[in-house]
Amino acid sequence: MAFDKEETSGIQVAEGALKLVKCDAAGFGDWYLIERAVHDGKEWWKEDEHGASFMRSARISDADVEGTLAEMKGIAKAIRARGDVSYRRCSVSVVGDRVRFSSPRNSEVLGEVPLAVADALADDIEKTS
Repeated sequence: MAFDKEETSGIQVAEGALKLVKCDAAGFGDWYLIERAVHDGKEWWKEDEHGASFMRSARISDADVEGTLAEMKGIAKAIRARGDVSYRRCSVSVVGDRVRFSSPRNSEVLGEVPLAVADALADDIEKTS
């Protein structure tokens, strides 16, 4: 499972609600991101062992949790089933009363929220067509 990666270095607790955002940039088509509903909009570069990483305050972990609408529907289904699912750029796992999100391809830190926050996100995803 994506959360057992040795390179995952921790958990970042995301405060507040999450939302599903459609990426409207040219060429992205059916592409969505899971983001914090409230954030300050900051973007910056962070130096790391790879050189530098682009950071965004909207992220729930250290990387964008993103994918197609079908993958987002799979995320919602896994939340409802209190299970887990993993795709190339989005992953979710329910652990007790907490839910962990990541990008298996890019995350080194998992984003974690209370189950109630994830359930509200699943509602948002399920309403999206």
